Amino acid sequence: MIKGDLHCHTRFSDGASTVGELFDFCRKNGVDVLAVSDHDTFGGSEAALAWGEKGSVRALFAVEFSCFDYNRGN
Repeated sequence: MIKGDLHCHTRFSDGASTVGELFDFCRKNGVDVLAVSDHDTFGGSEAALAWGEKGSVRALFAVEFSCFDYNRGN
């Protein structure tokens, strides 16, 4: 079985941890796959790919885009 988290945020957006801290946490807790999906930036994902190359936790490239519907006002 593969353990993963496909939706994490870092300090690149509204998360409390750095990319490195997330990867350390995953490594220590048996998480195999991590997708850093910060709001409106690829910075966390780019850093995650570099961390993924270093160790046992595989990194996936992700981002969460903020959207606004001007016709509905939300």
